[in-house]
Order: sequence, then C-alpha cells, then structure tokens
Amino acid sequence: MVSRIILFSIKNKYLIFFFVLVLVAFGIFSLTRINIGAVPDITNNQVQIITTSRNLSTQEMEQFITLPVELEMSNLPGVEEIRSISKFGLSVVTVVFRDDLGTYLPRQLIAEKILAAKEQIPEGFGTPEMGPISTGLGEIYQYILDVEPEYKDQYSPIELRTIQDWIVKRQLSGIPGVVEVNTWGGKLKQYEVAINTEKLMASCSINFDFSKDRKPQNLETYTGNRKKDEKLLLHLCEQGLPYRYPKADRTIAARLKKELDLIREKGFVSYFLINWDIVSEARRRGFYYVGRGSGANSIVAYLLRITDVDPIELDLYFERFINLFRANPPDFDIDFSWRDREEITQYIFDRFEHVSLLGTYVTFKERGVVRELGKVF
Repeated sequence: MVSRIILFSIKNKYLIFFFVLVLVAFGIFSLTRINIGAVPDITNNQVQIITTSRNLSTQEMEQFITLPVELEMSNLPGVEEIRSISKFGLSVVTVVFRDDLGTYLPRQLIAEKILAAKEQIPEGFGTPEMGPISTGLGEIYQYILDVEPEYKDQYSPIELRTIQDWIVKRQLSGIPGVVEVNTWGGKLKQYEVAINTEKLMASCSINFDFSKDRKPQNLETYTGNRKKDEKLLLHLCEQGLPYRYPKADRTIAARLKKELDLIREKGFVSYFLINWDIVSEARRRGFYYVGRGSGANSIVAYLLRITDVDPIELDLYFERFINLFRANPPDFDIDFSWRDREEITQYIFDRFEHVSLLGTYVTFKERGVVRELGKVF
C-alpha cells in the first residue's frame, strides 16, 4: 500500500505539489482565524476575593476579614475548594469552581455573597472585591518604552513614566480582552505642597496661664446654667447611689457631700458632666471602657460610672484628685478599645465645641531608656 502511494506521487509530481500548496494555503488561512495562546492557561476555574486594610495585623485580617468571607462562600454550589492567604493589611480568598460552570456564573454567585460578607466585616476594616478575570499565566506581552538615541536628552525617566501611565496604558486598556496593564520602573511624578512653617507659626497665638489665680479653661456650663449643672450633678449622684451602694450609710453620704462642695467651689461641675456624657454614650453604643488615674479617687466619678473603682472600699483619698491647694486641674484617664476609639472620638468632636486632639511624645536619654526597659523585663 505504501509503495503504491510513493509510486503514484512520483508519477504525478505536479498534482501532489498542487495538493501541498492547497494544504499550506489552508493552514495559513486557519492560522489567521484561530485564537492561539503562546502560553496556554491551565489554571482551574477560580475567583479571587481581595480585601485590603491599612493597619490590621495578620491575625486581625484572618479573624475579622478572611474568616467571614470564607464562611459566606462555603455553601456556594459547584465549589470544589476554598483556600486563603492572610497577611499584614491583605486578605486573599480563592474559591475554585467546577469547570463546567463557566467563567461568569461563578463570578455572579460570588458577587451576591460578597454583599452578605460585607455586613459581617466591621466598618472601616476593609471592603472585599473580586479580582480580575485573569491568572498568573494571563500575562501575554511585555514592552519597554524607550527613546531614540538622538532624543535621549529630551525625555527623563519621570516623563517616560508619565507617558506610559497617561497615554500608552490608557490606549492599551481599551483593547478588547486586555484586563490589566501593569507598569514597572521609571520615576513617578509627584506634587508636593510645601508648608512654610515659619509663616504658619507666626499666624498662630497660644497663651498658657499657669498662675494660681487662673480660671478653668474647660466648658463653663454643661446645660448652659450653673445652677442647673449643680442640680443635674446631684441628681445623677442620687441615681447612682442604689446601683453602687444598695445600703448607703452616713460615711458615704458625708463623703459625697464633701466632694460635691469642693467640686462646686473649684468650678469643675461641668467637667464631671462632660465626662459622664462621654461614658454614657459609650455604654449606649456597647463600647467597653476603663476609667483610671487619680479620678478613681472620687466617689462622684464612681456614682456617675466614669470609673469602676470604689474609693470607700479601697480607702482612697479624694484630695489626691481635687483639693483647694492643687493648681492644675484634675484629669480622667478613660481607655477605649482600638476598635471603638475612632467612633467615640468623633462623637466628642460632634457633641462639644472647641475640641482638640492632642498627642505627646516622650523621649529618653541613655539612663532613662535602661530604667524604663528595666520596668518591663
């Protein structure tokens, strides 16, 4: 059989040559019509859910973001595998579907579940989003934006990066099938607004009065009237007595009267009411807080639930907190959870006027560093 085919081909050279030309032409024509990938994408049918956060640790990303997303995706139809990676500020959940579901049905199912997952993630922690329809094998082309030798001096790395980001990248992104265009190298053009600190400081004026006869700088009244403030403070203390002291005796009544008289005399009634307002709002929102510092020596603060330290039981002196001879005003140290701190701070800014957020930095010399480290170790 093979011998006959060879013999036929030798006798009919021109006919065989013609068939070969037809075959080559048909192959070239087919090559222009068939989509061929230089690197075939063998990745399974998967959808990635990516969530970024600014300041969450790896453990917090796993607890507050990755885990809720995985739980929401676990009952989707056609899921073969769910895997995740949690890093500092980054959560990537990969959901693998059966190949027969296609490309867009899994993404539709994920899009519906992402809405439910967002409700499980605390506000401000991050928003989960689906990744693009591409994989690690989807990169098909790399190019370099270069300049002809005679124009080398006319274009800097910053200008080339700007041309890439604002001209070339935008034109390539409009090509059908292009999911993403990434840029490497060059120098990113940035605009910096430089502040003239000398002029800024010259336009500000801050005066501190540390004299003994200075007036309190806090809000003078909480209700707008001093008498109403005093009545409200007394009323709140009387309300708190059954909660803190079910069997109040004369010692508690005398201590309460002494503190209220001194608070009125020093002009700190509104100060206690402001702190009461803040912790009351925290309890209303379910925020946990701890009141500490010298304010824990006050039975008034204990009755207002600013602190949870009983000064009578622990025999704490109120004069350490407020006394007639103390020049500096008292302070309450109220600690909130890092999850609630931003909300309660915003409430204070919205609730009161003339609010400022202050921060202090403490530096140590060599001996101070050793001393402070010794306290820890």
